[in-house]
Amino acid sequence: MASKNPYTDRQLVDEKSHKSLTLCRTVLKSPQTSQATRVSCLARFVALLDALPSVRALDRQLRSNATSHISTSECRLLLDRSIAYRDLAQAFHRLGDSCNSTYNYQRATTLLQTLFSSISAQEESEICADRREMADTTQKALMEALCDWAEIERTMGRNTIAKRIQDRAARLTKSLANS
Repeated sequence: MASKNPYTDRQLVDEKSHKSLTLCRTVLKSPQTSQATRVSCLARFVALLDALPSVRALDRQLRSNATSHISTSECRLLLDRSIAYRDLAQAFHRLGDSCNSTYNYQRATTLLQTLFSSISAQEESEICADRREMADTTQKALMEALCDWAEIERTMGRNTIAKRIQDRAARLTKSLANS
């Protein structure tokens, strides 16, 4: 059985990656961390997670079947990665890098949407309190990422793209209200 903390589960995260991820998380939690260092650590964090064989396997699994069952630890790992992409997009935006910000918002929303679909596809009886909390967190992060991304596109003068993103957020909100 997988542990609650995905970073201590050696089937998901090897020892070397665990040490690097822990260091990144420590630096990111520090209030003294500069914006440039924050961007660097977040980029390293998502690169480490993207490179994990377990994460690559989960990505392939969810791409081929979005309703695949994934464990709570796997779900938490994918959620952390998605939120790290969103945080990276926000950090790039604060530094004035709209191009990288846009890319990372797009990546975050794709990952969050896939993860939310996977969680939502499970039978209600299978969803425990942890999963329900992760579904709520995923939904909230997805809506925030979509709204932030639309705002970035608008400030870049790409109103058509911003409108499509807003429409996507509205459709998602409507479908969530109907379910």
